[in-house]
Amino acid sequence: MTAAEAGNTAKEAFVPRTVLVAALTAKATTSPIPAAVITVPVTAIIATDIHDRVNYAVVNASLKIDKEQKLCLFNITIDTDICPVMEYFEIFLDRMVLCRKAADLLGLTFELIINDTRLL
Repeated sequence: MTAAEAGNTAKEAFVPRTVLVAALTAKATTSPIPAAVITVPVTAIIATDIHDRVNYAVVNASLKIDKEQKLCLFNITIDTDICPVMEYFEIFLDRMVLCRKAADLLGLTFELIINDTRLL
């Protein structure tokens, strides 16, 4: 088994089992890389690596907990001139599933909103 295969196996088997791990999982998996961190020229990002392109295209992201309604709200804005929303899901779908599992453990419902459209 390669390191990549081991990482994928661990990721697929991961289920947060404590409230602390669930909270940290939700926060960590919804934190995009700020565009300021990306040092490659924009044209190179758009033309090549999907991960760089998606991270660059995320112009706003917030994770909020609504205690009264028992919601974990992840709201994200993606510049679709840079990448389509589908590319976001191609690389972050597993993380969104982890967020849902983490929210479940916390007794919350996970909601995903992308570009003002509620998806979950």
